[in-house]
Order: sequence, then structure tokens, then C-alpha cells
Amino acid sequence: MCLNNFKRPDDSVLQQSPSKDAIIGVYEALGPLLLLLIGALFSMGALLSTYVPFIPFITWLSGIVSWLISVVIAVVAAPLWALCHILPEEGEGVNSKTAMGYLTLLDVMLRPLLMVIAFFIASIIVVIMGTLLLEFFGIALSNVQFESITGVVSIVLFVAVFISIGVNLIHSAFNLVLILPDKTISMIGQTIGANANDLADRTASSASAIRNRNHMGHVKIREKRMGNKSSSSNDGMKKS
Repeated sequence: MCLNNFKRPDDSVLQQSPSKDAIIGVYEALGPLLLLLIGALFSMGALLSTYVPFIPFITWLSGIVSWLISVVIAVVAAPLWALCHILPEEGEGVNSKTAMGYLTLLDVMLRPLLMVIAFFIASIIVVIMGTLLLEFFGIALSNVQFESITGVVSIVLFVAVFISIGVNLIHSAFNLVLILPDKTISMIGQTIGANANDLADRTASSASAIRNRNHMGHVKIREKRMGNKSSSSNDGMKKS
């Protein structure tokens, strides 16, 4: 846009006015400012009409990428994870070495379901928080502009602040599609890790107890054999 696109006021009207030069001067002075304000409002309107409706789609697409990464990790690491099950003593069941593999499989299976749940929850959050924003923004605006009027420029800036708050709110709400699966899997992983460590400790203590018991059994058997040999030798000496 440029000022040449704007039509000057009709000369016949200006000729009837006693302040023709003053009106033309004000028009030419305020023209660039009006263009700037109109351009700012147009940019904010374009943001609301084009980018904001794409926020759920962008977030959902990011969630799909995260799920595909989990699938690739599960496929690539599956042979190494299978080797962990053949380790002696700690290879059976869920333990500290195999827990991450089970957690990755759980992530692959549960992440799509958790993403769908998070999407519906985020939609509800947007409706609730949008209503609260509309209710309380006027109160906050009255506190900022208490007994003060700064003109059209401030109005445009307040519109920009309102739009930025709304866009940030929508982003924060739909980020739940990424946050909820990660937090849920992390909580499950902490539980599995704690149980695996506890199971590993109990397995190690049981194995050491069994080894000690077997060792004591072998010692007793040796003592009995030694006792039998000594008694038989004593009997032989008595007979002789």
C-alpha cells in the first residue's frame, strides 16, 4: 500500500471549508500513521485467521513424530534388548537391565491412546481458559489504563497483547498432546525401575543365601567324610 492509493478529499468540499489547508495538512500528517495501524491490525487478523487454526494440527503432527521415533528405537534396540534376557541371574523377567526395553514397548503401545486423550482434554482447557481470558482481560485493562486515555495506538497495542495471550494459551493447552504421554510413561518407568531394582536386590540376596547354604552343606559333607575316615582308621588301629 502507499499514500497514492488513498483519494484526497474532494476539492469542492474543501473549497467550501474555511480551513482547507489545515484539513489537507492533518490528512497528510496522519496518513502514514493510519497506514501503520491498519497494517498492524491486518497482520494480527491474518495471524488469527491462518496460524491459530493450525496450532492443534502442528502439535498433533509433532506427537506423531515422537511416536515414530519411539517405534524406530524399539525396532533398532530390540536385538540388544533380547540379549539382556540371556544374562545369568539377572536375565529373567523385568530387572534393571531389561526394564527400559519393556518401557519402550509400553511407550509404543500407549502413546497414541494418550495423545487422543490429551487432545480432547486440551480442547476443553482452551474453552475454559478462553472464557476466563474474556472475563478478566477487561478488568486487567482497566487497571492498566486507570484514568488514562492514550489514543488509537494504545488500543492497537492492547489488541496485540490480547492476541499474544490467546495464542500462548492455545499453544500451552495443546502441548498437553506431547507432555501427557511423556509424563505418564516417565511415571510408569520410575515405578518399573524401582520394582526392578528391588527385584534385583532380592534376587541377588537370594542367590547369595543359596550359595552360602550350598557352601555350608559342602563343608558339612566334607566334615562328615573326614569324620568317617578318621573313625575307620581308628577302628583299624584298634583291631590291629
